[in-house]
Amino acid sequence: MLLCPASEEVRCTASIIAGNLAAASPHVHFRFLQRWAARLGAARRAGEASEEFFERLSSLASSDTAKRFLVAWGFLRRVCAALEAEARAVAAHERCSATDLSQGFVLARMADLLGEMLTLPYVRARFVRDNHLVSVVEVLLTIKCLEVHRSKHTTEAAATLGALLAELAGESDAHREAHVRACVTALARLV
Repeated sequence: MLLCPASEEVRCTASIIAGNLAAASPHVHFRFLQRWAARLGAARRAGEASEEFFERLSSLASSDTAKRFLVAWGFLRRVCAALEAEARAVAAHERCSATDLSQGFVLARMADLLGEMLTLPYVRARFVRDNHLVSVVEVLLTIKCLEVHRSKHTTEAAATLGALLAELAGESDAHREAHVRACVTALARLV
C-alpha cells in the first residue's frame, strides 16, 4: 500500500499507520526500520509514488541509534547499490528523445537519505573504510554526464552527492586519499 502508484491518499494513510505502529516499542521500531530499508528496490521502481516511503524511512532512521542499527545491518551497501542501479536506469533513458521531468526523483531522495546517514562520524568513517566512495563517485559522474534527461531532481542529486564527497574528502588526509582512489576507480569503471 505504501508504494501504491494509484493513490497518494492510500500511501499517506499507510505511512501514518506504519509510523504509529513503529512507535509502539523500540523492538517494533527497528523491525519496521529494517523492513522499510529492505524495500529500497521496490521504492526505486515506484518512482514519484515513493515519496511517502522515503519520508517515513527518513523519519524512522532519524535517531543516532537507528542509524547505527542500519549501518550494522548493511544499509550503506544497500543504498549505494540502489543509487548505482537508479543512476544506470536514468542514464539508459538518455538515448530516448522523450523527457520525463520527474526523472531522477528517486535518485535525489536516496542521495538525501545517504546524506542523513552520514551525519554521524562513526558512519562516515565506516562509509570510507568500506569503500563506498567509489559507488558515490560513479553515480555522480553518471549524473553529470546526462544531457537529455537532466532535471531538477538529477541536479539536486548531483549537488547533494558532490557536497557529501567534498565534505568527506576535507575531513582528513586518509579520507582525501580514499577520495582520490575512489575517483580513479570510478573513472576506470566508466571508461
